[in-house]
Amino acid sequence: MTARGVASFGIIGAGAWGTALACHAARLGHTVTLWALEPEVAEEITTRHTNSVYLPATHTHLREILTGTHAGLYVHPGEPGLAIGPLPAA
Repeated sequence: MTARGVASFGIIGAGAWGTALACHAARLGHTVTLWALEPEVAEEITTRHTNSVYLPATHTHLREILTGTHAGLYVHPGEPGLAIGPLPAA
């Protein structure tokens, strides 16, 4: 986290929950990167800042995926929980 309280988040999973989490963090001023499995979802998020497939009528305002993040969030349907933690060194 930076001195002014802004963090970088990488979220893997652009379903409803992942998109909502990314959108909320971005609106709070954090740097957010969201990864989507489906190319058409990624394209829509990148170009229109929306995710009509999983979260209709919500603007996301997302940035590059995982670059310079402080923590990674793994948001995947069917997984029993959420893994949150620092990303390993590249």
